[in-house]
Amino acid sequence: MIKRSLVALLVATGTLLSTTGAAATPELTEGEQGQSCVVYAPRNYECFSSNAEANDAADKHSGHKTPQTYQNGAFDCAWGWLCLYGSPGGNGRRLIFSDERWHKLDDYGFGGKVKSWRNNQLCPDDGLLGDGAGGTLLLEGCGRAAAMDPYWSNAAIHVHG
Repeated sequence: MIKRSLVALLVATGTLLSTTGAAATPELTEGEQGQSCVVYAPRNYECFSSNAEANDAADKHSGHKTPQTYQNGAFDCAWGWLCLYGSPGGNGRRLIFSDERWHKLDDYGFGGKVKSWRNNQLCPDDGLLGDGAGGTLLLEGCGRAAAMDPYWSNAAIHVHG
């Protein structure tokens, strides 16, 4: 009963999962879990049922306002953030980062599951994916978006953005 009430409250407010310092992993798989998770710092994130709600939370956190042209559609990504997507073409589940440190994607249930990404950070602020074996893939800032080649779709286990 308590669990159902908590879930109903979280769904009603739009927040599906929130944690600070906990070891929980957001389940970014098809189903009832969050569509889009905003990662503020390692193990400090919130998940939302829509990208628009996540963009609003990211905007409040960073003090930016995401222009409408960056929202609602393929490669929807909050202004000043690096976005990872679970499907090609900037679709599917989404994780977003902006804290300029390396994150283990397995901590968010996303290791080896990045199918496309967008770097909506300022121009000199590159986004990086790491494969754990010393390889890195760079995506320049200024709103660049890209699909993943087959190697990186399965190999990306770290992100810096």
